[in-house]
Amino acid sequence: MSLLAPLYLLAGLAIAGPILFHLLRRTPRGRRKFSTLMFLSPSPPRFTRRSSIEHWLLLLLRAAALLLLAAAFSRPFWRTVIASPETLKLVPTVAILVDTSASLRRDGLWDQLGTQLSARLKSLDGDARLGLFAYSDGWKIVAGFRETDALEGDVRRQLVESRWKDLHPEWSQADLGLGLTQTVGALQEALASQKQPGPVEVWLLSDLADGSKTEALAALEWPDGCRVVLLNATATAGTNAGLQLVERTPDRPDDKLRVRVSNASDSQRDEFRLRWATSRTGLEPATLHVPAGQSRVIVPPPRPDDASELVLEGDDAPFDNVLWIAEPVRPREVIVYGGTEPADDSEQPRFYLQRALTATAQFDIEFVGLDGLGVDRPSLVVLTEPPAAPAPWLKAWIEEGGTVLAAPRKAGDVTPLLEAAGVAGVTATDGNVPRYTMLADVDFEHPLLAPFAQARFADFTGIHFWKYRALQFPQTETPRVLARFDAGAPAWVEWSRGNGRVVLWTSGWHPADSQLARSSKFPPLLLRLLELTTGVEPRPLSYIVDQPVPLPAIHGPADIAAMEIRGPNGTSETVTPGATEFVATTEPGLYTVKQGTTSWRFAVNVPPLESRTVPLAPEQLETLGVPLKSNVRELTEEEIVARQQLMQREEIEQSQQLWRWGLIAAMVFLVGETLLARRSVPGRSADDSQAGSADAQTSSGQIA
Repeated sequence: MSLLAPLYLLAGLAIAGPILFHLLRRTPRGRRKFSTLMFLSPSPPRFTRRSSIEHWLLLLLRAAALLLLAAAFSRPFWRTVIASPETLKLVPTVAILVDTSASLRRDGLWDQLGTQLSARLKSLDGDARLGLFAYSDGWKIVAGFRETDALEGDVRRQLVESRWKDLHPEWSQADLGLGLTQTVGALQEALASQKQPGPVEVWLLSDLADGSKTEALAALEWPDGCRVVLLNATATAGTNAGLQLVERTPDRPDDKLRVRVSNASDSQRDEFRLRWATSRTGLEPATLHVPAGQSRVIVPPPRPDDASELVLEGDDAPFDNVLWIAEPVRPREVIVYGGTEPADDSEQPRFYLQRALTATAQFDIEFVGLDGLGVDRPSLVVLTEPPAAPAPWLKAWIEEGGTVLAAPRKAGDVTPLLEAAGVAGVTATDGNVPRYTMLADVDFEHPLLAPFAQARFADFTGIHFWKYRALQFPQTETPRVLARFDAGAPAWVEWSRGNGRVVLWTSGWHPADSQLARSSKFPPLLLRLLELTTGVEPRPLSYIVDQPVPLPAIHGPADIAAMEIRGPNGTSETVTPGATEFVATTEPGLYTVKQGTTSWRFAVNVPPLESRTVPLAPEQLETLGVPLKSNVRELTEEEIVARQQLMQREEIEQSQQLWRWGLIAAMVFLVGETLLARRSVPGRSADDSQAGSADAQTSSGQIA
């Protein structure tokens, strides 16, 4: 018999424990205190006698159980005929990791990688295990080890070569750390099922551009003996410059379009030209000088009306020389107002509402009546009076996600106004306000009021209310109270209806009811209501490849709300209702979003870091912990033979699994030891217990 882990036998020394416990000296049993002894100095108790081994059988059972446990953990196995190491063969395990980022689009690089991979595969052992993986901003399995292990050697190689031909450079940014981390994980999983020893390698096919992300390499633990073999592609062109958009600040009136031109540190030229791609003639490009290794921020030439593509000329790698720019659009938001008062009366709510919700640089606003709504979907419905006739679309629009702001001017209008919005059973009377009242309890956890949660915005006590409507709710439904007045009466209340909501302000914002319209919080409150319904907040118009694009909420009838996004390659995709973002930004160019009668465009460009194409030096990779070939010690012949023998022993031990019988025997001995110990412990029988209880009572009486 042999042992796979003989050092675990040292755990058998634990049998000294039971022997020691059996020989422990025992102190006298039972103590009685005498009052006259309190004046004597304490002294250690004397031992009654030296202990001796009284239960030989119990000791043997405990010692045998410990020895069996130690033997089981040492993983014993019966020796069988082991093949001679000379007859065994080292089978390499190779994980091929391919960089498919945008910088590989430079002329000749992809072909270089294909040539090197083909030559390397031809020189590889026919039984070698192969796995093919690819990475850019993400990582994917092209041909996993589980798939290739089921194939014969030649078929396996042909599969890898076939899958390689299906790969091509994408437009994404390279994340080298993610690619190596995920590949090493797949490699470790493959090594766990390896039956024969052999070298472990990662073939890294990449241009090793300096812009690659490498943060994930810091926490990567490489398998023992694994090494990375670089199959590096080198650009033959001497100059590469990139073009990126400088973030714009639309709130600034003097904001201009600016771009950044970066020139790689190994570039051989520093003069470039910048022009708009347009059908117009006679436009002169702008000439600029950017020294190697530097960048310049410039204002491009005036943009023609039909141009959305800015082109950089003068370098040898055009993959990052086009910058797509989307035209800023102002979405049109339709406010449906349900009130009959004139718009120019400064004593009425509409006068202040139209001045708070005005057109800005980000969007345009149009007010229409309940009867004036055409094919457009409303952005917000404001009701100050019960509608003369029911609007058939109103309740359905609320269920689909619309928002109604109800601000009745009379207590008697509360019930019919809310019923028109789908809220029934609410009645109201005029509230009792001696002089004025203020907001005292504001729910800042609600999305409408969350932007005011900061201390400098959270004070609403400067707004005085002269009148309000006291509400009586039905017992069947309790709305969410967003704010209360001093006396506890609800000031702002919300009912949820499907995906939408009905918000009731029990006091108006016009001068007869309150100072709310003259407060600085009034416009942000209304704009927040618009945001909750339509997402009118300014959205960026420029993204990079693979960056998710947030989408406005879809509300309204299905024929109006259907959203379609057309990509630069002409393909279109219908957005699923409820989707919050668009993730298929896989190519640079202009994407057109069409919803109903409105449309807008956003631009997707090449990630700026991909323009940093100077290759990483091997020393930089070694600093990041990548085990290149020069860093990994080759195994000696003796180590290879020893590893082979160890793997054979592990295989035999796994097939026999004698350790299970050792554990079963140990459990049997422990059960026997438990039963025997229970019978051997004095004072456990009922008679002994009663006797002990009587003795205790006697002792207590004597002490008392």
